[in-house]
Amino acid sequence: MIQSARARYRLLVLAGLLVSLAGCGVLGGRSQPVVHHSLEVPAASTPASVGQPLPATLLLDRPRPAGALLAGASLLFSRAPGTLAQYQYARWSEPPADTLGRELRRRIERAGLFQAVADLDSGVRGDYLLNSRLLDFRHDAGQAPGQVRVELEVELVRRADASLIGRQVFVATAPAASHDAAGAAAGLGSAGGRLLDDVAAWLALRLPARADRP
Repeated sequence: MIQSARARYRLLVLAGLLVSLAGCGVLGGRSQPVVHHSLEVPAASTPASVGQPLPATLLLDRPRPAGALLAGASLLFSRAPGTLAQYQYARWSEPPADTLGRELRRRIERAGLFQAVADLDSGVRGDYLLNSRLLDFRHDAGQAPGQVRVELEVELVRRADASLIGRQVFVATAPAASHDAAGAAAGLGSAGGRLLDDVAAWLALRLPARADRP
C-alpha cells in the first residue's frame, strides 16, 4: 500500500510538472514570433534610356533557385565556409527569386532595350529569352556584422535559332546593417539592386547596336 501511494504521488507530481511546462510555452512569453521581411531593392541607379529600342520582344523566365533552401522563404546565413543555416524567427514575405525577377523586369523596361518585355509564362511570343539562376543569397555572419552575398547566373538566347548570345555570372556583396536577420535583409536588398543594375547593363551590350537596327 505504501509503495502504491508513493507511485501515485510521483505520477501526480510528474503530471503537474508537464502541465506547468506546457503553460510556460504557451503563456509565459518565451516563444518568439516570426518576423516577415520584405526584400527592399532600390530603384535602378541608371537613368531611363531615350534611344530607339530593339524592335523585338524579350521573354523573362523567373530566376531558378539553385537548391531547395534558396527556393523557399527562409533568410539564410553562414557562420563558417561550407555551411548554410536558416534564421529561426525570420522569413521573407515572398521568395527572393520572385522579387528579383520582378525588379529585373522593371530595370529592363526602364532601360528601353526592347520594344516589349513579358514573362515567359504569359503566353506572349518572344524573340529573345533571358534565363537566370539564383546561385547564392545569404548573410555571411562569421564576424559581426558580417556581409551579404548575392550571386546570379544569366543567359540570353535568341529564340529563332536557339542560339546562346551570352552567359554571365554576377556577384554582389554589401555590409550587413546589423548582425541579425533585419540587418541581413537590408544588406541583401542593397546588394541585389546593384547586381540587377549590372545585369541590365550587360544585357544592353549583348544587343545589336542601335545604328544596325532596322
